[in-house]
Amino acid sequence: MGRKAVFRLCYYITIFVTIVFACVAIAGACAKFISPAQNNSLTLFGLFLPVVLIINAATLIYWMCRFKIWFLIPLIAIGTNYNYLNRIFRFPFKPNIETQITNNEKGFIIGTYNVHSFNKDTTGYYCRQIGQFMQEQEADIVCFQEFGITKEFNTDSLRAALSNWNYSCIPFPKNKQPILNIAVFSKYPIINGQLFTYSDSKNCGMWCDLDINGDTIRLFNIHLETTEVSQTKGNVEKEIKKEDLRGVNNAIDVLTNDMKTNFVKRSFQADFVATKIEESPYPTILCGDFNSIPSSYAYRTVKGKHFLDGFQTSGHGYMYTFNYFKHLLRIDYIFNTADFKGINYYSKHLDYSDHNPVIMQLTY
Repeated sequence: MGRKAVFRLCYYITIFVTIVFACVAIAGACAKFISPAQNNSLTLFGLFLPVVLIINAATLIYWMCRFKIWFLIPLIAIGTNYNYLNRIFRFPFKPNIETQITNNEKGFIIGTYNVHSFNKDTTGYYCRQIGQFMQEQEADIVCFQEFGITKEFNTDSLRAALSNWNYSCIPFPKNKQPILNIAVFSKYPIINGQLFTYSDSKNCGMWCDLDINGDTIRLFNIHLETTEVSQTKGNVEKEIKKEDLRGVNNAIDVLTNDMKTNFVKRSFQADFVATKIEESPYPTILCGDFNSIPSSYAYRTVKGKHFLDGFQTSGHGYMYTFNYFKHLLRIDYIFNTADFKGINYYSKHLDYSDHNPVIMQLTY
């Protein structure tokens, strides 16, 4: 094969790769409209959307540099994902500090954090450090997911470590089923609260009503099905080290099946949470770890028509909340109904968990 023929073959292969990744990106953009219970494959496309969009951006630049019309293919693919990109990038990259200070006394600050059992720490050190961080952010309300309860560090220890917040709601199931514990700590009185669990899952959610300067608001704190990718991928890595191809294939099959199962669980949980939101008689805020990116069915279902995404209304720059996977995943959120106005929304990197906390300042 001559040199010219090789170049021609590479040219056509590049076109083919461009079309394939563009199709995957478009499929990922459609994933949020279809429940994983109906189509799991489409959900997988949505999960890998951050990487796929980076590849499309690279092919876009490649074809533009070569002045070829093929640049339109990745451009269209990226364009179909405008809504997703708008939920992880916001301009300008810096908040309006004057607006923040002007509105500070009219509202409150809320934080949410999946603390990952405080990284298995039972001394209370991580919890106190997290409490200090939230205090530095002047958070009036703090939502925790997956904080864990042990004999060495129980609910009394948790309350003592977070004594700056006078009110707390730490619900437990009546049937003593094992759950990944969640809690709300507040400087405002908590009127009542309720835990809700999901079938065949340790994950759960809760709501509580708060009295904020005489006004009642309903706060949801939810944790959707854990991906378990971090745990299962360890098996894949072990098989790779053994150089056992069959073992690697089996481990990948287990990983894929677990992911698909959890996609379906999250979709049912999101549907259930949406029904709970409909029952709220008050202005509502929702915090939580969705274990799903903004292109997902779970995100679209929970957000629904009632909520605004706090990052879209008051965020800045690039947003991610999961510390692994090259900081490509935004899976923790704060939503609010139109009764509130977002002033600032941000996430800071901390080493106390595999997630990062999310902080939002609101007025009403």
